[in-house]
Amino acid sequence: MRICVTGSQCVGKTTFIEDFIKRWPMYKRPTKTYRDVIKEKNLKLNREGDRDSQLSILDALCEQAEINKDEEFCIHDRCVVDNLAYTFWLAVKGVGGMTPEDVTASII
Repeated sequence: MRICVTGSQCVGKTTFIEDFIKRWPMYKRPTKTYRDVIKEKNLKLNREGDRDSQLSILDALCEQAEINKDEEFCIHDRCVVDNLAYTFWLAVKGVGGMTPEDVTASII
């Protein structure tokens, strides 16, 4: 079974995953995550996010899913749905110069 833990920032997703793996050690987590990409590219986040940062994070999450698609037991910190929901929220709020049309174009 593949699991994705979702939620806003700083609510304990990573801690939950660490505790989960202690209880069910057959589960693995991706070695490279979207957080690594954020650090590598110094991406803007949260209310400062923009189209480029959201697309980079989306790409990282898609790559994570692809790399781990054959893992029987895998638990992820966030997933593509998180990214899309937050990107739409940013666009509706007009953050980072994004519009809902930009978001729709970026996922098609």
